[in-house]
Amino acid sequence: MSITEESPPRKEALQIDEVDHLSTVDFRDRYLRADRPVVIKAGAKDWIAVQQFSPDLLKQKFGDHPVRAHFLPNGASSCIDGDDRPDKPQNFRQFVDAMRSKPSDGLWYLTQYPISDLPQELVEMFGELRYNSRLMQTFTGHKPYFWMGAGGSKTGLHYDLIHNFNVQITGRKLWKLYPRNQQSLLYFGEGDYGHHSVVNVFEDDLAEYPLLQQATPFEFVMEPGDILFFPDGWAHCVYSLEENISLNFFSLWLRWHDLGIVASEAPVWAYKKVVFKWRSLFGDANA
Repeated sequence: MSITEESPPRKEALQIDEVDHLSTVDFRDRYLRADRPVVIKAGAKDWIAVQQFSPDLLKQKFGDHPVRAHFLPNGASSCIDGDDRPDKPQNFRQFVDAMRSKPSDGLWYLTQYPISDLPQELVEMFGELRYNSRLMQTFTGHKPYFWMGAGGSKTGLHYDLIHNFNVQITGRKLWKLYPRNQQSLLYFGEGDYGHHSVVNVFEDDLAEYPLLQQATPFEFVMEPGDILFFPDGWAHCVYSLEENISLNFFSLWLRWHDLGIVASEAPVWAYKKVVFKWRSLFGDANA
């Protein structure tokens, strides 16, 4: 249900740090080591992609390039819930048309699409993310990912096991970002996928999930060219305010803290992923 006049008042959203410029030294000292998120306003404004990209450009210039699209039931989902429909779009041209058709029962979305699968000419339009550790990215096998979707699409509440950068290329997205120490208020571990919450935060269903009253997110809008960094374990959900394109980069550094993340959380995450995949393929044996 939605919040009513009788509902307890929600805490005011936290204010995320926004900076116009950030050196790599300041990033490491003030945010990476301090375990704090930050938005670097217009940090990617010089990227050719930010200056030139649009769904229409991708449709016209790269229309025949194959893509793997997901259908989000009711438009509100996480990428793990994507519905592989038999009539799904097969290339950029079909995807842009399907994205804009806005079916009554959901929305089409390109979710976590490896940029290595994109045309090289397109990839060359992305700039350098100097805060990212290319060495660790190569070592851990984490590739940058491409996202594209219509206004109204939502990525459900979840947290990542390693640090994350997001670069907004076109359009705007509304973010809610919860500090790691609020995980216990956000109903994780109750579904099939342990780091995805069962709560639809955008609906604010306080009656069914009363602990949400105690959670206080950072809430902000990402504009084209903005760069967001947030540490591992920080829960987040995203609402697309309009057609948009973005990138995300999972990142680790050669630090004891980051190596500890892999040692402590990766085995549990891998186990839950196997369980989820088994259930999706063969069903729940206990059902």
